[in-house]
Amino acid sequence: MTTTTTATSADFPVPEPTASHAAWHRLEDQRQYYSRCANHYQATYKRIKLTLIGLSATIPLLAFLPGDGFRYVVAAAGVLIALLEGVLLLNQYGSLWVKYRGTAESLKRERWLLLAHAGEYKGLGDEEALRLLAERVEVLLDVEHREWTEEQKQALMQLSKTREWVQAQQDEMTQAVRQVPAQ
Repeated sequence: MTTTTTATSADFPVPEPTASHAAWHRLEDQRQYYSRCANHYQATYKRIKLTLIGLSATIPLLAFLPGDGFRYVVAAAGVLIALLEGVLLLNQYGSLWVKYRGTAESLKRERWLLLAHAGEYKGLGDEEALRLLAERVEVLLDVEHREWTEEQKQALMQLSKTREWVQAQQDEMTQAVRQVPAQ
């Protein structure tokens, strides 16, 4: 690789042939995308989980307060907990956070190996190293896409099971209400 530098990667010089190559742009674009998404999913997951913890911890306190009005607040908190758990299940924020962070870190590893002329890139010329980078990046992304697709299928299956359970609970409640004598 040549020593002329025009770009930096976290204060590490990136040789010009590398900095302007399509494989490098793809690597940087995808690494930044996965890092950004991982940060977003982490923040969203933690916000929802902290809200759930707060609501769950508040319900027992509200249940012991005097007056009938608090039972509605307790019921609303229970509904909100169920809705937020459904959002977590449907959107998979926790697993996507971990998955995307892992992909971002794998892409970062490829970047540093290329720049250090280490690992699979040791002893390769510029074009050969960049061709190998392109192949390795695409393999990482292909694996991630396949795993994401499988996780989405599993989430949909779980959601369908949850919907069936909710329907069964509603049916039981409807049956119980019908059996209560009118006053």
